Amino acid sequence: MPFVKNFFITCDADNVEEFNALLNEKNQEKLEKERGVCIISTHFGKGFIEEGKINSQTKYLLEKIREKNGWFVPVSVALDFLKDHNINNRILYNEIFSLELKWFLHSLIRKKSTRDYCKTEIPYLLSSNTI
Repeated sequence: MPFVKNFFITCDADNVEEFNALLNEKNQEKLEKERGVCIISTHFGKGFIEEGKINSQTKYLLEKIREKNGWFVPVSVALDFLKDHNINNRILYNEIFSLELKWFLHSLIRKKSTRDYCKTEIPYLLSSNTI
C-alpha cells in the first residue's frame, strides 16, 4: 500500500446491539489476555439511550471493561503512541489480502445478520431546543 503511510483497522458497531456484541465479556477477556488494542466505531444515537437511560447491557459491559487494567484514551492518543513506538508498523501483502478477504466476508455476513435496535435519534432530536 504505497500511498497509505499508516492505518489501523477498527471494529464497526452500527448500533447498540452490535456494540454490545463486540464488547462482550469473552472478547474483553481475549483482548486483555493478548494485550491487544481495540478501536470501535459506533454512533451513540442508535439505541444506546432509551427513556433517558443508557442501555443496561452497554452499561454493564462498560463497567466490566473499566475494571480491567487497560489504557483507555482517545483514539488519536493511542494511534500516536503506536506510531511513535513503531508498534505494528509493517504489514505483509498476504496479511493485507487476508484482512481484506475477512472484511469482505464479514460485510456479506453482516448484511444477513443486521441487528435490530430501538431507534432513539428522533426522540432525542425532538427534545432538543433546536428547530
